[in-house]
Amino acid sequence: MKFISIYDVSKLLSILIPVIEVLLGILLLIGLFTRFAAIHLNVLLAIFFYITAYILVHKFMLSCGCFGSWSSKPVDVQNLIIQSILFLLNFAIIFDRNKLLSLDNIIKKK
Repeated sequence: MKFISIYDVSKLLSILIPVIEVLLGILLLIGLFTRFAAIHLNVLLAIFFYITAYILVHKFMLSCGCFGSWSSKPVDVQNLIIQSILFLLNFAIIFDRNKLLSLDNIIKKK
């Protein structure tokens, strides 16, 4: 019987998390299941915020590439600020009742 190592789990997560982020982002862009997507993206952002804060508090020198290849600089407070802004914008999407330009609104009218 083969045990699953932490390396296997981290490799799997490094593939799954970006795929999930992209799929949720596409749902937001097309306006389908916007509340579902925004809530789940906020869960991911909360986890990323915690990890980033942990890295900063313990003064680890890591570059995460959190926002693409242009951000290969070490993790700093700017990452927390960006994550906080995205978190608040997602809250605006979650509590927005109008959703004028979303597919959710079109589907609801039918």
